[in-house]
Amino acid sequence: MSPELLKPAVVDAHGHLIARQQQQKKFYNRTAKPLLSLQEGQVVCVNHNGESQRAIVHAHAGTPHYIQTEDGSTLRRNRAHLRSTAEDKPIITPSLIEDCEQSLMAPQDVQPSPAPILHRSSRAKTLPVRLTDYVLTRTC
Repeated sequence: MSPELLKPAVVDAHGHLIARQQQQKKFYNRTAKPLLSLQEGQVVCVNHNGESQRAIVHAHAGTPHYIQTEDGSTLRRNRAHLRSTAEDKPIITPSLIEDCEQSLMAPQDVQPSPAPILHRSSRAKTLPVRLTDYVLTRTC
């Protein structure tokens, strides 16, 4: 071996990194196309919970688009996750969360529950003593 090869040398790592990044950008941009912008009220397809669903674009503030799916849920997605479609507008049903909120907001008459009817084969069910300090009610 020659003595010049054994001498330490400083390598310009930042220059090599920039060169690799530029080359990667060049190859990626060969097939990349800009996506068309979406308008409010436009029908799109979105992959939600492992299945493709139709949705309507409600608003977009720059990058995120706010959409409402067929089941009534409102989602925030990037443009890359939304596919424009020529299908009819979906019929949007209210979501379960909204139904639950409306039922909680509506005044309800609280009636005491009747005493449980005991059968021969059952026993009286009582709460443990440690739970007597808590109010246990069932909500949505």
